[in-house]
Order: sequence, then structure tokens, then C-alpha cells
Amino acid sequence: DHVEYLATSTGLRYVVHAEHVKGPGLSYGTALATRIRPSNPASVTFDPDLSPFPKGFVVATLPWPDAPSIAVDVVSLHLDFLSEAARRAQAAELIATLKQRGNAVVVMGDFNSQWSREDSAVRLIATELCLSTLGGTGSELATFPRHDSRLDWILISRELKFVAYETLPESVSDHRGVLAEITPSQAALAVYSRASP
Repeated sequence: DHVEYLATSTGLRYVVHAEHVKGPGLSYGTALATRIRPSNPASVTFDPDLSPFPKGFVVATLPWPDAPSIAVDVVSLHLDFLSEAARRAQAAELIATLKQRGNAVVVMGDFNSQWSREDSAVRLIATELCLSTLGGTGSELATFPRHDSRLDWILISRELKFVAYETLPESVSDHRGVLAEITPSQAALAVYSRASP
């Protein structure tokens, strides 16, 4: 169990995990592991008519450690790898779910989508949810070495800002990991301080 192994090895004691596929010889899905107790966990397996290879996401709400009135929905996402049209339809499911929840957002995972495409699913998610990312289109942020492509992303809402963002040099699968340091924006902290007694 990769999720249990990683959670135990890193001390991330709280886990939100969904198996989007479980069958003969196959078991895969998405997961979040955190030191902070999550609330409102949910998992979504995308409409199976969109792709023969089911994908999905998990989401949970975390309070910001030093500003607990800032609630952040953190998402671990995996979109289809075959079709941009399927990815856009899956993105629409994600967008609808997060708009209903109404919190600040961090969306991270394997989008299987590049920003530069006109029909890009990652760009659709960012536009519809008013999210941003860091970095350009250069190979230093490529996460899929076989094609020198950036397919894995971290997107954040305006209540948050990046302090650092990088693609790790080691490949743990056919993809490389992405590491980011994120903090609340000054505007969000100002709202928090006004709301605090």
C-alpha cells in the first residue's frame, strides 16, 4: 500500500484516499496525506463514459496552521491520459465540485495536460476557478521526461501565494514530483487579522 507506506514513513498521520479502480491486478487512485486533521473529505471517480481508464480526485478541507479561519480545499487529481476532450469534461466535474465547496483551493496532481494547448484542461481549471501557478514553459519544470513536457501542476487560489516552486530531479514513476512552498497572501492575512478577536 503506497499511501500507507508514505504516510507512515513521513509522519503524515491523516490520509484521504480513494481507489478509482479496484479489480483483478489493478488498484489505483488518488490520495492526500497531511499532519493536520482534515475535514469534509470527498472522493470523485469521473464519469466512466469519458474514458476506459477511470480517474478521479480526492479533496479535503484543511485549516491554515497559523490562520485557522482560512479554510483551504486541497485536491489530489489525476486526469485522463488519452484525450484532451475527456480531460476537459473531467475538469468540468472538478470545477463544479470546488465551486460548491467555496473555499480557497490548492489543486495538485497529474493533469496530463500542457498549458500551451488551446484546449488545455489545466488552463480551463485555472481560468474557471481563478487559480494561478508559477514558472514558465521551459524544460526546467518538465515533469514527464520522456516527452520533456510539463503535465503535473500545482494551482492555487488568490488567497494564497507561492514562496517556492520546483520540479524534483528524481523520477519516482514515469513522472517527476513537484514541490511547492505556499503561504497565505497578505490580503488573506489582513482579512484574518480583522476577523480575529
